[in-house]
Amino acid sequence: MSYIEVQYPAEKAAFYKLLKEQAALYTGEESAQTAVLANAASVLAQAFPEANWVGFYLIEGEELVLGPFQGKPAVSRIGYGKGVCGTAWREDRSQVVEEVSCFAGHIACDCNTHSEIVIPLRRADGRMWGVLDMDSVLPGHFTEADRAGLEDIVPLLDRGEGENPVLRALHERKSVRTYTGEPVTGAEKEAILAAACAAPTAGNQQLYTILDITDQAVKDALAVSCDNQPFIAKASAVFVFCADCQKWYDAFRSGGCDPRLPGAGDLMLAVTDCAIAAQNAVTAAESLGLGSCYIGDIMERCEVHRELLHLPDYVFPAVMLVIGRPTRQQRERPKPRRCALEHIVHENAYRVMDGGELREMLACQAGERPYEEWLAAFCARKYQSDFSREMTRSVEAYLKAFGGER
Repeated sequence: MSYIEVQYPAEKAAFYKLLKEQAALYTGEESAQTAVLANAASVLAQAFPEANWVGFYLIEGEELVLGPFQGKPAVSRIGYGKGVCGTAWREDRSQVVEEVSCFAGHIACDCNTHSEIVIPLRRADGRMWGVLDMDSVLPGHFTEADRAGLEDIVPLLDRGEGENPVLRALHERKSVRTYTGEPVTGAEKEAILAAACAAPTAGNQQLYTILDITDQAVKDALAVSCDNQPFIAKASAVFVFCADCQKWYDAFRSGGCDPRLPGAGDLMLAVTDCAIAAQNAVTAAESLGLGSCYIGDIMERCEVHRELLHLPDYVFPAVMLVIGRPTRQQRERPKPRRCALEHIVHENAYRVMDGGELREMLACQAGERPYEEWLAAFCARKYQSDFSREMTRSVEAYLKAFGGER
């Protein structure tokens, strides 16, 4: 489709009516998100001749990453809460800035810019996926009428349904520890558990048993025993995924077989089955708009959890999941960045990384803190912690039953 020049009226209502029609005309039939944003940037740039930059930043982890735009080269990545764009993300609302030099933390890309407007881009479920950013050479160029007009247009640009929904769910999912209190429905719980049981499994054995914790007293006890985390007791759904070598051993015996005792290898295979099933449950919960959090502390306090959950010798509580409806703040909270693939994926054989590469790999987690300072604090808080030592003691206690043979 060739572009047809249009004359935009000065009156704001008529201006935005025509602009919305133009945006729909040049993006409406396109399913590719990049193409939609590229044409939208062009349409907006034509409509705002005083704008020296029009474009989009898209959320990736804890950053806004540069997308299609019209104008001079711009900063490629903007941190959460940084500049006008990052502030719009953090505050979850549009920003109208009359004079950028008066905006604390403004990120200057063009010295000719005086005013700026940033509009959040949202999915149909309300989650932000990026921002529209527009700069002008004129002070005070953008008004509340522009904010309202642009907020009315940007929903046209979302092609979330055209994305791979499974991949999107995997990339967007993050741990959620604060819930609205609205219960997970029975149908949702059943869908999550059915998805868990559809997971890949060694020899179709389903070497796990899932404990659906519905007794509030048991939830309360787990909240205390799992490192004193009150949100566990408040979660609508709590599942304990147990690596279960007991049921097959019992089946073999009751069926007249002469089975060996379960060994460490059997346990590791069951733990693998267990973790895969739990991840299926997490992905299903995400697809339903529910938040989830893995609780590794269920592996601690062997004696307490064996008694509380009535666990026989050959059952190990490998994973606990808590699930609920996330608050808006939790939905919008950025997902922590993951390490680059080049450090996580080694080709053909393991590669021992030196200190320089390890520093490079972990720099995304250290953030603005000095690397050694962050690493020391993380080591003390996680690896050297009392709960980490207790987890090792507890797992070793569970392992005593898995001597094999005999």
